[in-house]
Amino acid sequence: MKKLEMVNNYTIKTTYYDRKMDEKLLTQINERFPWIISYVKSHNCLDFQTGNDPKTNRSWFSIYRGTGRILTFRSHSGKVNEICDVAEAYKELMQPDFFRNPTPDQFDTYLAKIASTEKFKRYYNTDVYNEGYYQTLIGRRYTFGIKDTDDFILFDKELVIGFKTKGIKDEWNKEIVDQQTLKIKQLRKTYNGELPENIKPEYGEFDFLGLNTNGDILIMELKQNDPTKTALSPIQTSYYYLQFQKLAREDDKLYQRIKAMIEQKIDYGLIGSSYKNKIPLKLSGRIIPCVIVGEDSNLSKTICERYRFIRDLFLPEMKAYTCTPKEGTLVTSKNLENRMNLIIHRGADQIGGCITEISTENCKILIDFGSNLPGCKKEELTEEQVKSIIGNADAVFYTHYHSDHVGLHHLIPTNVLQYIGVGAKEVMLCKYDALRGHGDYSKQIEAIERMETYCAAKRIDVSKKGKIFVTPYFVSHSAFDAYMFLIECEGKKILHTGDFRRHGYIGKGLFPTLKKNVGEVDILITEGTMLGRSQECVISESEIQKNIIKALREHKYVFALCSSTDLDRLATFHAACKKTGRIFLVDEYQNRVLNVFTKYAGCKSDLFQFNAFKLINYRTVNVRNKLQKEGFLMPIRMSSGYLLKGMLDIYNDEKPWLIYSMWGGYAKEGKDYTNSDVINIRNLFGNRILDGTMDGVHTSGHADVETLKEVCQTVHPRIGVIPIHKDENSRYDSISGISSYFIFDEGDVDIHDIHISVK
Repeated sequence: MKKLEMVNNYTIKTTYYDRKMDEKLLTQINERFPWIISYVKSHNCLDFQTGNDPKTNRSWFSIYRGTGRILTFRSHSGKVNEICDVAEAYKELMQPDFFRNPTPDQFDTYLAKIASTEKFKRYYNTDVYNEGYYQTLIGRRYTFGIKDTDDFILFDKELVIGFKTKGIKDEWNKEIVDQQTLKIKQLRKTYNGELPENIKPEYGEFDFLGLNTNGDILIMELKQNDPTKTALSPIQTSYYYLQFQKLAREDDKLYQRIKAMIEQKIDYGLIGSSYKNKIPLKLSGRIIPCVIVGEDSNLSKTICERYRFIRDLFLPEMKAYTCTPKEGTLVTSKNLENRMNLIIHRGADQIGGCITEISTENCKILIDFGSNLPGCKKEELTEEQVKSIIGNADAVFYTHYHSDHVGLHHLIPTNVLQYIGVGAKEVMLCKYDALRGHGDYSKQIEAIERMETYCAAKRIDVSKKGKIFVTPYFVSHSAFDAYMFLIECEGKKILHTGDFRRHGYIGKGLFPTLKKNVGEVDILITEGTMLGRSQECVISESEIQKNIIKALREHKYVFALCSSTDLDRLATFHAACKKTGRIFLVDEYQNRVLNVFTKYAGCKSDLFQFNAFKLINYRTVNVRNKLQKEGFLMPIRMSSGYLLKGMLDIYNDEKPWLIYSMWGGYAKEGKDYTNSDVINIRNLFGNRILDGTMDGVHTSGHADVETLKEVCQTVHPRIGVIPIHKDENSRYDSISGISSYFIFDEGDVDIHDIHISVK
């Protein structure tokens, strides 16, 4: 322990954490060379570096032209002429007096001589952009050239981690070097004979160190335009990354040191003042490794593929950038990255309002664009926010027609394709046609009419680009014509389950479909509604049908408060009526929806062939006689209160009953999700209510925990699971048996050529 403390104390003193200049040096520069900082800033070929030499306890301020150090000012203890220092190669260009006491005019001459000397072009060359050119360009751009829109700065470069002795260094580095060496051996097995012989497990200096506004440390390695060095850059960057990780763990004063260094540079104009208010309050603990190439257009497909292979082996989270050759702004390298983006814009910490983005270099889709459910405390998206998320999307795919998945469809720009099942599209048109009398829904209807339709098991090449393929598969849900999607992109398979269950009528097809058509995937995006509702009893629709049959045999007049578009539940009620001789009574709107169900689902099963009695006027003698003689079950909606009151006044020779076949939360008073229409309807029946899951007349449209577990184990996601459509405090990893799968539930991560962001 004592030796470890000594190592820690020494490594802290000999790394950049002490590279803040001391006041002695700053005073000497201000007194003798007050022009020098502005001079550096005014010459595009110049950059600077600061630090503290632990061996002499002297600070320094160096001026660089590219990668060549052309002058250094060092603090001293009284000998004035000792302040300036320069490498031997440059001393021949000027008289000795210049290096003791340079003036601006002399510096102009000095720079001109350097520029005209052939041997110094390897350090900085504007004819052929070399590493020195890019290092200066980028270094200036992200220090005193920082812009208000930038979210990071570079606060150091060319860092060398020093150690008191080689023995201390070897001991401290051993685990890191061993890890690197093992991976290099693995790499050679894949690229036997194709790699340089001199690949090393350890390296010298870091090129750049940065800090972003989130408190992340950025380790940046510059590889100019060299293809081989670019391909191998993850090896070198991995070494720095592992070293810095270890240092960061051992230095509890890291943030204070970085902050003091940045503030000093801001005060002296070496970093733009606009960053002063952006300095994070603490470090996040994340280290982001990066490689920078000057231009990536000269990198062949083979080199890019090799880079990505080596990156995934050594440092999967590594990012790749290129920069604009004149201005130095860093942008993502499309050739090297070639990453898929998978973004959960909404739905990770709420039920409903789901929006998922999957994109690659030149193709982008969104899955679902739902509105928030009633009672959600989060603000709804504005039209501008919707357009921002959509961006340059090629298409939006909807899993089903529930509003928490499709509710913002009318805000999608008209140039973006929208896809939904053909039956689901007709149900949506029925709904909005019925709403015409209650407001202007022309925009919603026009958007639905423009929608494209997909078919089960038919693979779609999105926008015919060959980049993203989407294949829909039927699922059982409390919505008709609901689907899960198999997405194929950049050689990866993603399964987005949408809302689904096993206990519906067609739920028995879930696992055969997964095994036959989907197989193992890379990422599973799955709903988790029932994670927070473990107390709810989940029963099958067949069991509900038995309970409804019993109720109809005991009660002549039954009203069923339910979803008007829940195919399974309406089929349950219809089948129960047929078996008991009761009339299946519906209003005009419900009848239109049933006709859609019969048209598309009735051809697949007699269960979904509806033969309802459409109620036009419940007061006529013939209707009254028929209904009073045979009895009925009538599905009603939350908005059916007025109709219901009128019917209860007439059909009362026997006490009418209510089947409450909806989520119980709507009936709980004083909650954010309380529905007053539901409560008012229930109050009309007093205690004559068969109540939801308690009385076996309702079951969830969502997968229970056991089904979630089995789906995960069936598709066996290689990279991990992203749970959505769940309460904020629900934990997918709480399910026993899936702890071995990586769960992406918040934040950003880069892994296996995929950038995953869960917001």
